[in-house]
Amino acid sequence: IETGEVCDGTDLGGKTCVSQGFNSGVLSCLSSCDGFDTSGCSIVGNTINAVSCSQTDVQAAINSASDGDTVMVPAGSCVWGIEVRNNGKAIKIQGAGIDQTNITTSNNIVFRINGADNIRITGFTFNGNNQGSAIYLYSDHHNFRIDNNKFTMFLGRTIELKGYVDGVVDHNEFFDNSNTEITYYNRESEGDAAWNRPIILGGTDGVLFVEDNNFTYIDNCGEHVMTSNNGARYVFRYNQIKVNYNPPGCYMGAPIDAHGLCFYWPRGTVSYEIYENKINSKRSWRGMFIRGGTGVIYNNSFGDYDGACLDQWNPCFPNYISLVNYRSCTSCNSGLCTADSSDPGTWEVPGEYPCQDQINNLYIWNNNYKGTPINATLEDSCLSGYIQEGRDYYNNLKKPGYVPYPYPHPLTLT
Repeated sequence: IETGEVCDGTDLGGKTCVSQGFNSGVLSCLSSCDGFDTSGCSIVGNTINAVSCSQTDVQAAINSASDGDTVMVPAGSCVWGIEVRNNGKAIKIQGAGIDQTNITTSNNIVFRINGADNIRITGFTFNGNNQGSAIYLYSDHHNFRIDNNKFTMFLGRTIELKGYVDGVVDHNEFFDNSNTEITYYNRESEGDAAWNRPIILGGTDGVLFVEDNNFTYIDNCGEHVMTSNNGARYVFRYNQIKVNYNPPGCYMGAPIDAHGLCFYWPRGTVSYEIYENKINSKRSWRGMFIRGGTGVIYNNSFGDYDGACLDQWNPCFPNYISLVNYRSCTSCNSGLCTADSSDPGTWEVPGEYPCQDQINNLYIWNNNYKGTPINATLEDSCLSGYIQEGRDYYNNLKKPGYVPYPYPHPLTLT
């Protein structure tokens, strides 16, 4: 096993399925050598049936569960006044299916999960009742899956992850939520540690995968579908976004977003891989808003919703893929970066390039608007000395040596 590798071929460094939180199976190494393939591992446990879909009965079932167990929540419609918590248990929480097990919140969060590897939440319809958030994963979570649910009418962040995570959000329906659908930030104290880990595009270490979801907006104004900050890494692929706003003056800032170093967080986004998505909108100021980090953006299709734009929006996306580094133009809360492209310094020192966490080695290729090829553009004129095409980002160029992680994600096949 070489430096930067977790494993190499059959050399797993002594790790097994058991050491990864499972209780049986065969562990293998990913071809990228940056992580383990746990698709051959399993957790076999008991089935615990909640008496009803009430908050009290579901919490009681989770409290009685052990690692590997499945908590079954029956069909029905229930209103939860307080959140259900799972503290560290590797369990599956399964409803009877979308529109069968219906949970409406009258409080803040539906499920709060604290530091649980191998957690899975599936088979629910969650209704935010124009308030609250659905699922909050706090602390470190590995090999988790949130799948085959419906999320509607949430005012807060629908799914929020804060910690060192790797897992997948897949095959969900998001409908008319008002804030950001999926938010991934590391905890405040962990941004530096996240940046210090090797950056391997096509890998899984610390990477959130969002794939095969549908996001639809009609009567509520969303902010972002996907956003990230403070050391986050994500893959957003094979999703469909439909923005068909009815309320006058309602528009989405950018469906897909990656924060850089600015505002209230100590570090920006590390990486993003955005590909094979369909984004159709009547009103979105940007299709993607990239403010820092490294990554790849390719094979994405932009279009109008039902062939029309609303109000003054022509085209429906005035900016398709927008690039920016706020601190080149304003101090934010992190101080103005006065990088000078003529002085290739080693890191962020006054008068030297690059700015910390700014866009770097970003490759963009084969994206289109209604079949017409499109490129990334700089949003502010003050960026010309800080972010430059052919140095910091590359249009119409595939990243040399890049191989995406296998699709579908192995966790979705279990």
